[in-house]
Amino acid sequence: MGLNLTVSDMKILAYVLHKINTDGEVKLDS
Repeated sequence: MGLNLTVSDMKILAYVLHKINTDGEVKLDS
């Protein structure tokens, strides 16, 4: 199961996860 992630892939995933987490926190806080 070769899951090859490049640095750019990690940055994109980190951004997407951060975006989802931020949106979720905003909704939960409100």
